[in-house]
Amino acid sequence: MTRSRRPIHAISFDLWDTLVVDDSDEAERARRGLASKADTRRSAFRALALRSRPELPPDTIDAAFQLGVQTFRRWWKVEHHTPPIAEWLKVGLDALDIDDPTGLAALADDLGRLEVEVPPQPVPSLRPMLDALHGRVPLAIVSDTINTPADGLRSILRTHDLERYFDVFAFSDEVGASKPAPDGFALVTRSLSIEPAGLVHVGDRQETDVDGIQRFGGRAVMYTGAIDRHGGDTTAEVTCADYAHFLAHLDTLGGLR
Repeated sequence: MTRSRRPIHAISFDLWDTLVVDDSDEAERARRGLASKADTRRSAFRALALRSRPELPPDTIDAAFQLGVQTFRRWWKVEHHTPPIAEWLKVGLDALDIDDPTGLAALADDLGRLEVEVPPQPVPSLRPMLDALHGRVPLAIVSDTINTPADGLRSILRTHDLERYFDVFAFSDEVGASKPAPDGFALVTRSLSIEPAGLVHVGDRQETDVDGIQRFGGRAVMYTGAIDRHGGDTTAEVTCADYAHFLAHLDTLGGLR
């Protein structure tokens, strides 16, 4: 049996643009008369800064905020870990010589709940696909946390009645590492007592999802139903544009055990 055709012992999914559509909540925010998430984060940071130092120019505050954002992106994309939102907010506040632990904690909590209070929507054909798999093969989530922490992501899944489908959750803020680091995939295989070769991971990014699972020893499905980031330029064993055809794609990989 070739590397691509082996029994599938478990399937893991990324969350953003794989289970829910990233930023699909923005239309609902606009309908409610709410600012975008990006503008809300920037405005809330500015308000906290001005409470401590009202003399600060807006451009100086915005530059400090952007420093925090860029620092987080380095942690995520280069160092492959995603600390809690409070840590990159503190980078920005430190640049302004502001020490306000209580305000920082409240701001981090408020911003971490933006996507919980107005949740993003599931991708097309998701529930019928999960119904078809549930009980036949263990399912897991291996996902990076950005602005919403793991407990918030679980809340989003519960809102859509999706949490019950999954047996293992490996969120980067809890695992301590983000993809393509192997830690999340390793948590899944340990928890389910399977070998890496039996794990298939589904995601939308080559550099994190596909590279990560393939280096770990498993196989990849590139999901393009929410966004096609790579235009077919992927090393994934399978590309899936519609979850209505997902089980047929699994058959090409060797089928469920």
